[in-house]
Amino acid sequence: MRLPSALTVTLRNLCGRPSLPLLATTALALGIGVTTAMFSILDTLLIRPLPFPGAERLVQVQGMRADGTGSPFLAARAASRQRASAAAAVI
Repeated sequence: MRLPSALTVTLRNLCGRPSLPLLATTALALGIGVTTAMFSILDTLLIRPLPFPGAERLVQVQGMRADGTGSPFLAARAASRQRASAAAAVI
């Protein structure tokens, strides 16, 4: 089958069922759009450096009360120690 006749048959089939090309085009457009949006988000958050000088020296400072409470790390460490002592008591 020659290319012009194959194109004619293809166009005739597509015109007979217009919902199929519309569905394929919509799926392709949504896939490209979602992929582009995800790349833009990941590029902004993870790949590009922060937009100020010395960004590699950035640290996070967390407040803590005088009695040692208020830190998520200390709370997690205490919970872990409680689980470990409970597991040791069972064994």
